[in-house]
Amino acid sequence: MTSDADTGTTTEPAERGLTRRRLLRDAGIGATALAVSPGVAAAAAPDARAGVSERQVAELERRLRSRYASNNGVRLHYEIAGKGPLVLFVHGFPGWWWTWRHPMAALVGEHTVAAMDLRGYNLSDKPAGPDRYRIADLVADVRAVIAHTGHRRATVVGHDWGGAISWTLAITAPAVVERLVILNIPHPSALARELHDNPRQQQASGYAQAFRRPGAAGMPLPPQFGGGTLTPELVAALLARPGSQEYPRHLAAMRRTSLQAALNYYAANYPAQPYAAPGPALPKIKAPTLVIYGREDPFVLVDGLDGTWNYVERPVQIDVIPGAGHFVQDDARATFIATLEEWLARTPVRR
Repeated sequence: MTSDADTGTTTEPAERGLTRRRLLRDAGIGATALAVSPGVAAAAAPDARAGVSERQVAELERRLRSRYASNNGVRLHYEIAGKGPLVLFVHGFPGWWWTWRHPMAALVGEHTVAAMDLRGYNLSDKPAGPDRYRIADLVADVRAVIAHTGHRRATVVGHDWGGAISWTLAITAPAVVERLVILNIPHPSALARELHDNPRQQQASGYAQAFRRPGAAGMPLPPQFGGGTLTPELVAALLARPGSQEYPRHLAAMRRTSLQAALNYYAANYPAQPYAAPGPALPKIKAPTLVIYGREDPFVLVDGLDGTWNYVERPVQIDVIPGAGHFVQDDARATFIATLEEWLARTPVRR
């Protein structure tokens, strides 16, 4: 969705394999499920999700450099390459910087691209205790990484917890966020509304309540995750199919990750039941905003997109991709990358 008068149906060039409907931001939630479908061109590729070639990914990895920022004594690892405006990718649960390699490879020709390991994950520090994972500290981590790159501001791309952090960064530090891209997490006020009002979202959030419990890392997983015990092997399997070429690298990263730290995000920030009504209105987002959502997300329902345009005072576009789930950047990779590239190209940065 956009906030201007650009309505109707627009077909992208065939090589993009993408059709998108753009709607006014005052349209209702029934119009939110605008079908953005991977097209014929994407389906014809050896990996329909690819979006970029493995050669491009290999070239990106040759150019990447490891760096470490610090926030109040917590060391934060990130990878960076390229020149131009900064695009910073922020992963969620589970994840680590390498999960963003495909969009980074697509953008590195015209941008500085960076992706961080959130605290608790992979090569970043893993402070003990839920109180070290409060949203204010996580937001400060992202600010520290942006500052360490030498850039004053960034286009911030966040998924899941990375998206929640990115929303909050844009609310509390608008001068730092040039453009905002959010994947599969509603605006904080919208999520609070859904948790309070929507029984379907309350049921879908059962896993989060399980993750909030002390010692959750040693308890059986909730039914939404198929039961079993939380192990690096299981978490890596959420990122790549066991037996695939990518799986061993994800497994190594998850073995370096503190799984209890990953659950501390829920203990520190996810509201307890019974869910309270939304609080006072938050300051509106000042950055142009793109929201890309997998419609079949079983954890954070697409209903939370309703009213997103009320929280953003700049143009906002919402694309919902049928057939994609919570990890929309992987489930519909080619569509995600094409949408991101097109939106960045027509949404200029400040000079």
